[in-house]
Amino acid sequence: MVFRTSRRDKQIHVVVSPDLAIRSDHAHAAISAAHAKMAPLPLRILKPLERVRFSFRTHRRACIALASVTIIASGAFALVTGGLVRHVHASQPVLVDPATLVRSHAAMKEARLLPSSDADENRRIAKRIDIAEGNEDGEATLFTYQHVILDLENERSSQGLIDHSPSLSVRSGDSATDQVTEISAIANQKGVPLNVSFAKPAGAVHQTAHEIVLAPQSHEKVGVLMQAADVAAEDAKNLEQALGRKELVPGDNLVLLLEQSPDKPAHITMARFRHGNASDSVYGRTDDGVFRANDNQRLFARLSHDAMLSASHQPVAVRTDGSVQSRLIAVGAPRAVADDVKKLASENNVSLQKGTNGVDKIDLLFRESVDTDPELVFVEFTSNGESKRLYRHEVEGNADYFNEDGSSMTKYLMHKPLPNGRLNDGFGWRVHPVLHVRKHHNGVDYDAPIGSPIVAAGDGTVELISSQKGYGKYVRIRHQGGYSTTYAHLSGEAKGLKIGQHVKQGEVIAYVGSTGYSTGPHLYYELKVGDHYVDPLKAQLNAGEKLTGSSMSSFRSEIDHVDKVFKQMNPTPITGAPNTNTNHTRR
Repeated sequence: MVFRTSRRDKQIHVVVSPDLAIRSDHAHAAISAAHAKMAPLPLRILKPLERVRFSFRTHRRACIALASVTIIASGAFALVTGGLVRHVHASQPVLVDPATLVRSHAAMKEARLLPSSDADENRRIAKRIDIAEGNEDGEATLFTYQHVILDLENERSSQGLIDHSPSLSVRSGDSATDQVTEISAIANQKGVPLNVSFAKPAGAVHQTAHEIVLAPQSHEKVGVLMQAADVAAEDAKNLEQALGRKELVPGDNLVLLLEQSPDKPAHITMARFRHGNASDSVYGRTDDGVFRANDNQRLFARLSHDAMLSASHQPVAVRTDGSVQSRLIAVGAPRAVADDVKKLASENNVSLQKGTNGVDKIDLLFRESVDTDPELVFVEFTSNGESKRLYRHEVEGNADYFNEDGSSMTKYLMHKPLPNGRLNDGFGWRVHPVLHVRKHHNGVDYDAPIGSPIVAAGDGTVELISSQKGYGKYVRIRHQGGYSTTYAHLSGEAKGLKIGQHVKQGEVIAYVGSTGYSTGPHLYYELKVGDHYVDPLKAQLNAGEKLTGSSMSSFRSEIDHVDKVFKQMNPTPITGAPNTNTNHTRR
């Protein structure tokens, strides 16, 4: 056994020979003896402990461990306390400034907008407005105009029962008269003279706010128009004095806000007058019944808005049969007006059926009075982004519908001007029954007994009443639009018919005969557009008249009047006043 010691590394090495067996106690003794022989280490080798400065580099493991423990503990704490905080918050009252909960007595009770839904998109509130219009006899009539929109594009997905509650409604209990009373407080606070009274008189429980427009199309007396509006005579006289005029001229606009009671004349609350392009003037009735200017446009706009809402049509829920007529009736159109819309659509090739070519929207305006039935004044069909507008206009006492260019849109050339006729030879090549040669037949033949009445296929002017070898006796009518119709093989023309005479569609012009190249009594009906013969059974030509001269000027006035009615229903909003504008513009 060999012992080796080393002071450099302070270690003792014991090497035991593999072939030598020593007891362990002898080995321990030998080691102890070796240590005893070693000299003690010098003190310079033993150094004192030194303080080491903290840094992340030297203590990074400890820092990482400490940060991990902190994050885990914080997360656990948040999970535990978060649920408790939410639970406590739900049951705790929220403190609010009491001033924000008190409604000022001067605040306007405005109509609320009901929550929108799919069904709401298919509803349109029908706006109403009353307009006093002068008649040719010097009197005036109060007409109620109503605007109705039927949006079929958005309605195609809905069938059956339609709830036609209006999209705008006044809150329960907030009658228009109550709103008038409340606005009186606003008026006084805004500087309106205190002697101008808008308050509801005692006992006027059933009074309602109402708006009437006086928009003359010719020189009209103010008193006559107010009489048609059933305004109290004293109010009419006092307002005339305030306006300083007894007559209104085209371009003038006088709007009256009335308080109406059952079986009593209406009293004017406020009035707004505009002369031409001048600014509006507002007048209010004082306690002594006279009218004074107060120029409160905002107040007038609010009252007008309330009157419009109270007058708006609010139809009840109905069950439709799917037809456009039933839908129009459901949104407020009278049956007669709905029937007229259907007829005009048919006459103008407007499809009311579902499909890509069907009409998307119908926009109409009608009017009625106490003494007259509802009249369709204007209708617009919109399909695939294109619109067709028709206006009602009377010519020589007969009402018709014209497009914006003044062309009648209710009459199209008749395919069969012989009511009791039977179609024989058609348009095209044939063997002539008299000449026995192949010739082109430039018209169509209708068989009928001699003397059967023949009518004008469209409005026009008699161009020829003559006789010819082939035609026999014939009549030719020139129509607006550059085409003419010929009626041949006649027994004779109608009594009194003359060249240059204006005839209407359906008017009797001649009688069936068998003159000229004919094998029996029949009518030869020919259509020529420009220099070309056209099959009259396939032609779709406007057969109404086109307005010219004074008639066209009068029609233009009608269009302007319709535009003014729409503008009156959708006035330009005044700052702070309710906005009822639907961007309904006419061109």
